[in-house]
Amino acid sequence: MADTPAAGLPAPRRPVTGRARHRGRRVVPWTRRLARLEVLPLHLLVVAVCVPDTSTSGQVALAHVTAADVAACLVIAVAGLRLLRHDGPAVLRSRALLPPLAVLLAVSLSALLATDQQLAAAGWVRRVEVDVLLPVAAFVLCRTVRAIAGVLATLVAVAAFEGVYGVVQYATGTGAGYGEEAIRAIGTFGAGNQLAMGDLVADAGLVCLAGALALPVRRHRVLAAVAAAGFVLPLLLSLSRGALLSGVVAAALVLGRAGWRALVGTALAGAAVAAVVLVAVPSQGAVVVERVDSLVSTAGSPDQSVSDRYGLWDAALRMWSQDPLTGIGVKNFSEHRDSELGIGTSSGADAATGSTYERVQLLSPHEQYLLVLSEQGVLGLLAYVSLVVVAVVGPLRRERGRRGTPTVVALALFGVGAQFAVACFWGDLSGPTAPLQGVVLGLALRAAATPRPRPDGAGDPGEPGDDDRLRVLHVCQPVDAGVARFVARTAELQRQAGLDVVVACPASGWLPERLDALGVPRTPWDAVRSPVRGVLPEAVRLHRAVRATDPDVVHLHSAKAGLVGRLVVHGSRPTVFQPHAWPFEAARGPVASAIRCWEALALHLTDCLLLVSRAELDRARAVRLPLDTTARRLVRNGLDLREHGVDDPAAARTALGLPDAPHVVCVGRLAQQKGQDRLLRAWPLVRAAVPDARLVLVGDGPDEEALRRQADGLPGVELAGPTSTPRTWYAAADVVVVPSRYEGFAFVPLEAMAARRSLVVHDHPALREALPAGAGAVVDADDPERLAAALVHRLRSAAVRDQEGAVGRAHVVTDRDDRTLPAQVLDVYTAAGAAR
Repeated sequence: MADTPAAGLPAPRRPVTGRARHRGRRVVPWTRRLARLEVLPLHLLVVAVCVPDTSTSGQVALAHVTAADVAACLVIAVAGLRLLRHDGPAVLRSRALLPPLAVLLAVSLSALLATDQQLAAAGWVRRVEVDVLLPVAAFVLCRTVRAIAGVLATLVAVAAFEGVYGVVQYATGTGAGYGEEAIRAIGTFGAGNQLAMGDLVADAGLVCLAGALALPVRRHRVLAAVAAAGFVLPLLLSLSRGALLSGVVAAALVLGRAGWRALVGTALAGAAVAAVVLVAVPSQGAVVVERVDSLVSTAGSPDQSVSDRYGLWDAALRMWSQDPLTGIGVKNFSEHRDSELGIGTSSGADAATGSTYERVQLLSPHEQYLLVLSEQGVLGLLAYVSLVVVAVVGPLRRERGRRGTPTVVALALFGVGAQFAVACFWGDLSGPTAPLQGVVLGLALRAAATPRPRPDGAGDPGEPGDDDRLRVLHVCQPVDAGVARFVARTAELQRQAGLDVVVACPASGWLPERLDALGVPRTPWDAVRSPVRGVLPEAVRLHRAVRATDPDVVHLHSAKAGLVGRLVVHGSRPTVFQPHAWPFEAARGPVASAIRCWEALALHLTDCLLLVSRAELDRARAVRLPLDTTARRLVRNGLDLREHGVDDPAAARTALGLPDAPHVVCVGRLAQQKGQDRLLRAWPLVRAAVPDARLVLVGDGPDEEALRRQADGLPGVELAGPTSTPRTWYAAADVVVVPSRYEGFAFVPLEAMAARRSLVVHDHPALREALPAGAGAVVDADDPERLAAALVHRLRSAAVRDQEGAVGRAHVVTDRDDRTLPAQVLDVYTAAGAAR
């Protein structure tokens, strides 16, 4: 039977992207306009990469600032302002930003231990700019697919200009020198940066290739395919073996992702285009053929440039052997180069433009991974490789498996990342295009932080349908008592309100049986109550459950789910934590201090804190938890009044087989928290005043045997065991007692009041908050005489019981109807960022 929205509640759906319409005209909110302006520095940086820079690396320099570096400073500044003005802490909690953080730590350690501190300081600034600050800035500024696509479109436009200019240079002999002619296409990058144009047009060709495979309109795909083919000519004329090889490998990976037919067909078409290009320029085609042929011959008969590169690689490995862990220091390769180079290796090469020649120093091994290994050691290499791997694989999280802008962006970033990863085997991250690579890394990290689209999705984004329903994953370890009842009821109401709900919980117990009866989907998550035991395997199982369900928001219930869930989710998607009473209240001494420290740290991993009572909030403030780091909402527990009504006491006692005598009932888990031991200490005083009074403890738990020993010899005490129908026990009671040491917002007082029963509760802030004035007594349960006096007073006076029961029943009917729960919890999810 299909779920229907609850009365008065519209079915919540994912936010529909697009512009609002007002009187037939599109209205763009000013916040969205501002967000678009914030992306402009990224476009400016892409353009600034092409500003001519005629300098060469003739000597070691502490700093060489280009126009792209100036634009990079602007990008970083704008991103910093956005973090200060908007949701900076929430953005920076993403797991996708862990690789840049690892790179920052590795580079800093290498700089501190470097042999030349001055060079290391300059190298630290450069590496932090390109590998840390720019990726994070691009991650912060590009928050949508449209923004990422816009930056990639600017990249294609800039590369098209450079490609046309490079072809003109080749045709007119005004490029960089190659052999006896100045025919090498270098665009505007200058003779000292001969590899930059090849990498740029290769990246643009991969973006166009992604468009040819995944754009939704056929003519657009054709235009993208033509553009991709057009970038082949400037790539060949750049005479850059590294760019050509990495571009071919990346294109093969993108095509392979699209399918083997696309791979084979494009390979044949590419061979045909290359043949046409070589025939069209017969006078110079032999140069291109020679350069391509040198790729094959590098192993058998390498030329001098290849031999020099092999020598530099050997030198880098010898430098690494000096300090395998942290390396010789960032930017210190040039200081150790001459002492480690072999006799047959040149330390420089000639760069020529027209008739001008200048000696270019070889300041790196021209192999990015070996450069990082030699200068930063194993720690730096592991951090850098993690960044590259995320940049290559992360964008595939956006791939939807059908044509559209998200798939184009995913394939484009995957291709550009693969090209960069392969190019690092034959070159280093230097020159004017280095800031551009930092931006591309940031775009890939943003794609990696995007949840994977569900495979069952259908229709275009923004169209209403089942796939647009907000998907909620409730994670719960307790399978009985109050927490389990709250989860089951919340899931039931949310499904009725139109949400897509899944519950992760252990496979046995009351909760999974109840969920199955309600038709609520669940996924098994085996977990134990202990805060230490089983954390690692539970984290692995929960990670699988999160990936399988792919929720829009994760709702964690109670201490164990809060611990494991926040470790697993770690900011990758909106996270709500509902403690149901703080776990540090159950501990003492150093253990309680350790739990408080964890909760203080874990609040930074929590998008919204859901509290069930004002007492929980006051307790968190008392122990100085950093509540300002996260959003928080107060949603008190309620009851389904259809299941909690007033029954006849005589009929209930008959059904339970109880004698006709005054009864005190305590319902709850038999554990130290619930305080049944306090009640047993006061019971002899109650029996002395009311000789025929009976006490029934309903429930089970870890302290059952200890309580049985304590109750042994006490008259009128019965341990009834667990029950699935507490309503009958409330009806059979004259007085319900709640001696708990601590609670979040207990269900037992609400259920007892719904049954029109008088209450005696312990003087705890959460219990005082749950009990309205006139519905019962609040006493210190650690004082047996006061607890006994409150019970005796009510057992002796039916008028007092009736009056308090009536007040409690009216309070529950008026203020504790749980049909308001879905709207309140949906507001919590909105505060967490799941339904902006």
